[in-house]
Amino acid sequence: MTEQSNPSREYVVGDDDLLVILADPVGNFVYANPAYLRVCGYDWQNLKGNPTAKMMARIGLAMVKRNS
Repeated sequence: MTEQSNPSREYVVGDDDLLVILADPVGNFVYANPAYLRVCGYDWQNLKGNPTAKMMARIGLAMVKRNS
């Protein structure tokens, strides 16, 4: 799995953007919507079956901000 861009990035999330992920019972990705894929910088093949907590920490999801 390779990161596709700078890990110290910040995103402006628009009012209509909804970041959606679904995980199986053990916490592995089973779905991520296009907005989530755009923000995280990975394609679906890189995320599918990987632990959500590990990937969310790796991409710095806490840095995502909502546009005011």
